[in-house]
Amino acid sequence: MLKVLRNPKTPPERRDRVAGMAAPAEQRRERARRAILEAFAERPPRVVEGEYRVVAGNEVPVAQAKDEASDER
Repeated sequence: MLKVLRNPKTPPERRDRVAGMAAPAEQRRERARRAILEAFAERPPRVVEGEYRVVAGNEVPVAQAKDEASDER
């Protein structure tokens, strides 16, 4: 890998790719985190308003929880 990085004839795209492989794991993780944040930054957060209750391990709106409880009877 170092030969590729040190070779002045190596195309910049390949040099970048090899440098990424040679980077310590923590740097790669941090780079991945930043890429994920950038990828999802353009999406607006989903906001659901209302009162929720946990039913069978899932959070559901209170009105739906009441409907499911009446269906079980």
